[in-house]
Amino acid sequence: MGGSALDVLLSALRDVIRSDDSGKFPLEGIEREMRVRGKSLAFTDEEIEDLADRKYGSRDLFGLLTLLFPFIDTRNQFHIDHVFPRAVFHASKLKSLGLSGEDSARLVDFKERLPNLQLLQGPDNQSKSGQMPAQWVAETYKKDEDRKDYISRHMLDGVMTDLKGFEAFYEARRKRLLERIMSALNRPAAAAEVTTL
Repeated sequence: MGGSALDVLLSALRDVIRSDDSGKFPLEGIEREMRVRGKSLAFTDEEIEDLADRKYGSRDLFGLLTLLFPFIDTRNQFHIDHVFPRAVFHASKLKSLGLSGEDSARLVDFKERLPNLQLLQGPDNQSKSGQMPAQWVAETYKKDEDRKDYISRHMLDGVMTDLKGFEAFYEARRKRLLERIMSALNRPAAAAEVTTL
């Protein structure tokens, strides 16, 4: 959308907001105005799938992670961290697992996508470095209750000490992230088909 077209749309939306006297946010009026102009506030299933597959380095990734994990206090410095560190995805390590070239390539692609990413405070991310997630969580959260809370809040159920179950972890976390994305967008999970790769 060009600059002047965006200005016209924003002006029309401001008019809807200003003219509403219901005391509530005029979502229906905004949606109606956008429909008249061929626009939509709704996310398609394809757009939701695209969000769940965001790659490390995407401009909107930090914002998406803060939307999905609203307990994150963004006043502190956070880094986007690879749950399973990049270092464990080197070709020699994947070859030692007996993976085919195709399977290795898929895991290398998965390592950079949303289901393998989380926000960690800067010092935590630096201390984690190349550690496997289960090892880091156990060393960082000494109390069982604290570990369980961290794993639950960050949707890290099934983290392990090696790569053998990475794909199952990835697919399960991706499914939970899709559900959370739909919830954040006020869409019932049943309304959109949750798919796996």
